[in-house]
Amino acid sequence: MIDPKPTASHFINGEYVEDKLGKAIDVIYPATGHVIAQVHAATSQILEAALVASKKSSTGLGGSDWYGTWSHFAKGC
Repeated sequence: MIDPKPTASHFINGEYVEDKLGKAIDVIYPATGHVIAQVHAATSQILEAALVASKKSSTGLGGSDWYGTWSHFAKGC
């Protein structure tokens, strides 16, 4: 069974990653206004890990020039 409540604030490269150095952010359930969880804002290390994972996953979309590939598609919009 899948646990519907991940214990980490970030999902990078197919895995939940926790970084408690970022500022704590309350998650509020809108129906009641109660705080139901806390997550942490991304630090520069988390952002770097996400960018590295993103670049690795884009090898089929133009490799290291991932921005250029997507900007090419956007020109047709």
